[in-house]
Amino acid sequence: GTDEFKLQMRQNGEAYIQADSSQYRRPIVSNVYNEPIDIFDRQLYEKGSCVLHMLRHELGDALFWKAIRHYVAKHRGGNVTTPDLQGAIEESTGRNMDAFFDQWVYGAGHPNLTVSYEWDEKAKQAKLTVKQTQSDDQGGREVFVTPVDVSFAVGRRHEDFRIQLSEREQSFYFPLASRPKMVRFDPGGWLLKALEFKRSPELLTYQLKNDDDVLGRMDAARGLGKLASNEAVAALKEAALKDAFWAVQSASARALGDAATPAALDALLACVDVAHPRARRAVLAALGNFRDDVNGRGEKAAKALERVLVEGDRSYYVEAEAAAALGKTRSGIAFAALELALEKKSHNDIIRARTFEGFAALKDPRAIPLATEWTEYGRSYQARDAAAVCLGKLAEYTEQKEPIRDRLIELLDDPWLRTRLTAVGALRAMNDDKAIPALTRLAARELDGRVVRTCREAIAALRKGRDKGDELKKVREELDKLREEHRSLKDRMEKVESKGKRKKA
Repeated sequence: GTDEFKLQMRQNGEAYIQADSSQYRRPIVSNVYNEPIDIFDRQLYEKGSCVLHMLRHELGDALFWKAIRHYVAKHRGGNVTTPDLQGAIEESTGRNMDAFFDQWVYGAGHPNLTVSYEWDEKAKQAKLTVKQTQSDDQGGREVFVTPVDVSFAVGRRHEDFRIQLSEREQSFYFPLASRPKMVRFDPGGWLLKALEFKRSPELLTYQLKNDDDVLGRMDAARGLGKLASNEAVAALKEAALKDAFWAVQSASARALGDAATPAALDALLACVDVAHPRARRAVLAALGNFRDDVNGRGEKAAKALERVLVEGDRSYYVEAEAAAALGKTRSGIAFAALELALEKKSHNDIIRARTFEGFAALKDPRAIPLATEWTEYGRSYQARDAAAVCLGKLAEYTEQKEPIRDRLIELLDDPWLRTRLTAVGALRAMNDDKAIPALTRLAARELDGRVVRTCREAIAALRKGRDKGDELKKVREELDKLREEHRSLKDRMEKVESKGKRKKA
């Protein structure tokens, strides 16, 4: 239905933005590549879908489908290029599409927006300030010019406006009858963007409970998770248990995991049996954020996850999520429970695959022999590939790296394409430049362009990362320490707040 479609478009946009920020940036239309397969990527598929989605919103449904019908009828049985699509739209709608295609199809990147909201009670006026913070490097634009919708819930009505973004920073003013109970920027999620929009706890709580747009409720859940107050946790717990759409329940569970307070843990533990299996998966994944520590939160989370693995679940995928999350807690009970999980058969061998993800997160070198065994030919490719990834990550936590490197190099000759790809990635994760000769040989003989590209990227990363392994390990350890200190500080603040409330009572 509509909710699932909106969710899919949101996921497409997030997948593209992640690739754009972490890998490389390019326009949808590009003739720069080493292998033809190189252009079949997130920029082409996921960004392409988002651009069509924006085009539909800009034209409106009637003109959009008129243009598509004209396009497919005109070019039936023939070959087409991007100008053919633009031409068909212009012929059928009478609109010039140069600016849209130049910006979104032939241009790279997307707007990064920071939005702030103010209410002027005296003037009965809402103010939105929109800043474009993206840079114009790698072919991006300093300023994107695009319409975007804004909506305010005032009383029982929604006041809707359309604004035009055209500068690095702009302020927009909206006369309203009274202070809005909800403020939405781009309701429906039509615009491809990265957005930061901080709002008050009251606005976010109201939106989580009342927005009829699932994307709005998901955004509100994310915002409340960053606040991490007891009131925010209570609202998130209610949404995780009762929202009508599983993705909002999941977003609320993830937000509770991000909050990572004792109250958030209690809320998640109350949600482990929520009805929808995808929501249950999100709850269990969020429990993985609670690591074993002096406050005992990790142990509580680990026991709940262990119970799911021991007692089972109606969904294989819920059990698989429990295995992956259990490893992330780094609890003392995790290793034995994960060993037992390897005995479970499941659809697509998902439980074993996610169990190896748990072993990797556990950072316990005792799992190395198990992972090595499960890379053997004859096992399911899902389990083999997950075991290979696990080996690449666990190499950091043992002095005996050579056997791991040798086994992964052997997998470069595996008859299964995906296993070869996985082995390349695992060798890259090891950050061992002694793997470069083997990767170079594979790139020279491999017929599949995806493997060739992955090899080249791995070789470049290994050459760049020489002698940086210890530095990276130190940074990770410092990040882990900072996370624990942050959680401990949250605990102390909550205790102080709790004492203050009891005194007032």
